[in-house]
Amino acid sequence: MVWAEDLALGKKFELVYFENELIEEEKIYQSEGLCKGWDLETFAGTRYEVKACRRWRSTGNMLVEFACNKKDSGISTTSSDYWAFYQLGINDQWIKVITVPTSVIKDIIRTKKYHSYFYGAEYKKSDFFLFKESALNGYSGIKVSKNPNYQRTVRA
Repeated sequence: MVWAEDLALGKKFELVYFENELIEEEKIYQSEGLCKGWDLETFAGTRYEVKACRRWRSTGNMLVEFACNKKDSGISTTSSDYWAFYQLGINDQWIKVITVPTSVIKDIIRTKKYHSYFYGAEYKKSDFFLFKESALNGYSGIKVSKNPNYQRTVRA
């Protein structure tokens, strides 16, 4: 997958998040441009960073970017209040979304509860912390939503 396709996938799931998780909000703003500190902002001012991950299901790792092109980015520069992580299945159908307060992610990093870190991913430009979903255990303010329409494909 090329970078432009990744960007389009991210934009798609920003709207999916609004439609499924924030629909009670009167209005949202979707951020413009690339290196921004948030993806969605509610009328009340709550900001969300939305991530869609194809590899989470197979690796068990949730990814949090902290640098790109050797400059701080992602969790290092975010101004979002929450991060929403979409776990994707076959044909990019979402399985579940976990909404996590940004403060929880920063605490996982600060206390080194992440599983690993990876330098040079995503076209050899981005650096990530990797953590398992179990790293979220014991924290409050986390919301898990499962897709009631997810169709698991069984291969014969």
